[in-house]
Amino acid sequence: MSKLIFSLVGKTCKLKTDEALLLSGGTELTCQIVDVDDEWVQFTYTDKKAGQKTRLLRIDTIESIEIIEE
Repeated sequence: MSKLIFSLVGKTCKLKTDEALLLSGGTELTCQIVDVDDEWVQFTYTDKKAGQKTRLLRIDTIESIEIIEE
């Protein structure tokens, strides 16, 4: 799966994961993919209170990815 996600580096996507509950309060998180390796995805997103944040997420916790920007 990481090879597919690697092709999304630099794109704006919507990640669906239970981990997003901790970050945004919902199961979907709109973000920009910054970097990917075999186990982790690095992404940036805008937090309502703190502004732009950068986080890491394990690939195996991602349920689906929707590409918003080509």
